[in-house]
Amino acid sequence: MARGVEGVAFRIYTCPRCQKDDLFVDVCPLPGESIDAFHQRKRDLERLIEELPSSDADVVVAARPPQ
Repeated sequence: MARGVEGVAFRIYTCPRCQKDDLFVDVCPLPGESIDAFHQRKRDLERLIEELPSSDADVVVAARPPQ
């Protein structure tokens, strides 16, 4: 949270067959956050990820509905 990742969960899965890693970034709505602000925060995160140097791992950003 100190680095501005509140409302985001990171999960890494490794394929047991090929040993390739995939990073899943789940974006969850924050309490009181409007739907527009939520979608903007997700888009901002997607843009940031696109700017990262390429690696062997794939990164998937997914929106998670409120629980």
